[in-house]
Amino acid sequence: MEAGLMVASRGRAAEFEVEGLGGQRRRTAAVTGLVWVCRALVVVVPLFVWQALSDNGSIPRFLFSSPSAVWDQLTRWLGNGTILEHASFTLMNAFLGYFIGLAVGVGLAVLFTASPRLGGIFIPFLTMINAMPRIAFAPLLVAWFGFGIASNIALVVLVVMFVNFFAAYGGLSAVDEGNLMWARALGASGRQTWRTVRLPAIGVWVLSSLRMSIGLALSAAIVSEFVGGATGIGYLASSSTNTFRSAGVYASITVTIVVAGLLDVLLRTAERRMSRWSAHV
Repeated sequence: MEAGLMVASRGRAAEFEVEGLGGQRRRTAAVTGLVWVCRALVVVVPLFVWQALSDNGSIPRFLFSSPSAVWDQLTRWLGNGTILEHASFTLMNAFLGYFIGLAVGVGLAVLFTASPRLGGIFIPFLTMINAMPRIAFAPLLVAWFGFGIASNIALVVLVVMFVNFFAAYGGLSAVDEGNLMWARALGASGRQTWRTVRLPAIGVWVLSSLRMSIGLALSAAIVSEFVGGATGIGYLASSSTNTFRSAGVYASITVTIVVAGLLDVLLRTAERRMSRWSAHV
């Protein structure tokens, strides 16, 4: 009799547990749905207000355009391949400049970590230079490197190099000294310690800096194209500005936002995978 009661109570407990899990999942799904509805409203409501104000003449279309005009411009650019041509050129500039800046920044971080005295000399100067508005160097870089891809990439490198340096240097500085001591106690050489303990620590920090600086890289590429380019999203915005086509300017901004958003999704996925790889440090 007692055994039967115990089995029945366990069965009821299991049923309650399953019902509790089901209720929690339904609440999570409801919250997720509400979040997505709010996100949609954040986009739709301002666009609706913008279109309404443009239609009734409360704001001048010459300056502010309208969502419908921007959409028409985007569809024309999509149809004739303009977006693909110019966005791919901007992405090429941004990625080339980013990875060059990544190599330089990480290389300096490794050098200054391996040689603290050298770091003590140069890091204060890098900190001061980092405080400068490097986007303002765009006209000067155009004067140095001329109109074209060289000045575009140079500005991206100048903008993102410092972000990568300080991220990598922070990752190397945050390595647990206990892990380094264990590696040395197990007979690891200096090179093996760098390869197995220090360098994996850079991974998440560099990916985090990539997520933060991808907008900077795109912005730098676009600004450089705006100042002295004949191709790219910046050139589209510049040519639209010079011909007084505000819809083209807003369309260029829209393309930039979409590209940056897609890249951010990809980088979040890469960061999660890198977190598992470097969890032991």
